[in-house]
Amino acid sequence: MYNEKWIKWKSKTIKNAKVAGDLNDSLRLLATKISKYYPGIKIWFTQKLGKRESYIAGAGQEQYIAPQKYKLNSKYNVFLQDNNLKKEDKEKIIEICRIIISEY
Repeated sequence: MYNEKWIKWKSKTIKNAKVAGDLNDSLRLLATKISKYYPGIKIWFTQKLGKRESYIAGAGQEQYIAPQKYKLNSKYNVFLQDNNLKKEDKEKIIEICRIIISEY
């Protein structure tokens, strides 16, 4: 499931995101890195504010398909758009997003 290339990329990305500044800067960096690692993906993060969600950061190519929403914790969600992404790759993305969110 986890190849050596992914493990190195994940470690480097987490390290860079932790020193990027505040949460918004970290998520912006993470979204950019994910969209480069998985070309064709659109990813964005939101913060729950009551019944609404506020956009924080995102990156990637706009697609005309319904996004998939994943809960990162009680306050934050991530949305993904990509028809060709494997389930295990989505799980990897969610895992790294949760790691970054848990740091703040």
